[in-house]
Amino acid sequence: MTREAQNALLRLLEEPPKQTVILLVSSHPRLLLPTIISRVQQLRATRPDESEIIKYFTNTGYEHNKVTQLLLVTSQNIAETARLLESGSADTDQTIQLVKQALVAEPFERLVMVDRDLKDKTIARDFVSTLSTVASSSAYRVADRGDIEALRRWHGIVAASDTAAQSLARSGNQKIVLTELMLAL
Repeated sequence: MTREAQNALLRLLEEPPKQTVILLVSSHPRLLLPTIISRVQQLRATRPDESEIIKYFTNTGYEHNKVTQLLLVTSQNIAETARLLESGSADTDQTIQLVKQALVAEPFERLVMVDRDLKDKTIARDFVSTLSTVASSSAYRVADRGDIEALRRWHGIVAASDTAAQSLARSGNQKIVLTELMLAL
């Protein structure tokens, strides 16, 4: 949550409507303002072990290697892993490879990717969604380490990919949207 959103939530927590119970769930409570933390009762739920997560997904019919790869990409974010598995895209591996390439490529190479690899609308949307997932997961990882510069970079990528996803959903010009995204990386 942004600082502004947290301040808005704080106002609600200070004067909640009568007979209301608010459940605030966070996988990273240390990113919340101390004033929010001081006004809530904390209940900690332990995260399942990676082996339990893999067992769950493999028992529901997904391949072990695919589950392991997506858990790595999403920093063990179970909801994002489930979303990527359920998307049913046979090209998830290809999409992850494209995201990795885009993140390490020079600007010109990223622009070439728009013309070469991201012409198909479904692949483009999967790319933007996966980029957002990877950036969000990476932002949490660097926040835990306290690397402010890297955190700013990942937040910028999250914002750019969210803007691109919204533009693509509104049927924006795919090439222009992806070009802007690639230049923002």
